[in-house]
Amino acid sequence: MNSSTVNAGFTKWSIRNRRLIPAGIRKEAVPARDGGLEVIWEIPNEKEQHDTLVSFIWAADGTPVRGSFTIIDWATDETLNSGALWDEDALTRIFTLAANAA
Repeated sequence: MNSSTVNAGFTKWSIRNRRLIPAGIRKEAVPARDGGLEVIWEIPNEKEQHDTLVSFIWAADGTPVRGSFTIIDWATDETLNSGALWDEDALTRIFTLAANAA
């Protein structure tokens, strides 16, 4: 991430949860509306043959805003599950589930 995409909320969440974030996952950070930050992860699960796509937005002041997740089957491209992430605890739970399933 470059200096234009640094966000205190994302940074704090990442530090608290670095053990949950699997090595080698794809991550992209893009500026969000009103100066915030949207971070998008793609978490592959070789064992279950699916990807978990996660997106979360932090406001410019670092306040968590919201996010979402979608689990996509590799063979059929079907959505297996999806939902809203209303807070950082829900974001952490999705990473915990992805880590435990891998």
